Amino acid sequence: MKVIKLQTDDVDKVAETIAELKGRTMALIRGLPGHNRNSFARELAEEFSDDSQYFGFDDLFTIDPAAVERLYLFQPARVEEAHNIVRRKTEAAMHRGAPIIVIANPFLSRDNIVKFFLPEAAERGYNVVVVTLSEETDPDVLCREDEHGTHGAPREAIVRMLEQWEQDPDLSRTPVA
Repeated sequence: MKVIKLQTDDVDKVAETIAELKGRTMALIRGLPGHNRNSFARELAEEFSDDSQYFGFDDLFTIDPAAVERLYLFQPARVEEAHNIVRRKTEAAMHRGAPIIVIANPFLSRDNIVKFFLPEAAERGYNVVVVTLSEETDPDVLCREDEHGTHGAPREAIVRMLEQWEQDPDLSRTPVA
């Protein structure tokens, strides 16, 4: 299993990296609210057409996630449930042998990545590409309205996320099978 870290918002660069790996690959798209990780992940999954599975944490709080104009209704009480749903869907996709799995999730820190995703990927023979979107960490900028509409994350929630955020998590000491 290879683990590659990229900091980019270039979908083509990530798609090329995945294609060069020539094997089953899991792409973990990470970023803070406003970094457009779900849009990025959807676009990346579309690069691989039927060979990819896409799972987005935020889609679980979105009415009609496939629509161009999505309504986001964040429910803090359902965060753990949303993480569990993404993990179960990911595990099922790996069990089926999906060639490419793209997951959009905040993945705030190293622990958010290594507790489930890296060990499961190693066990099932998946390479992992961890993509960090944007270096923007100003809460005033992250709370803005972007071209996809208002994200809806309260400033206090973004500040709490920033306190946990690791821009470049150290994955070198990750135990893998």
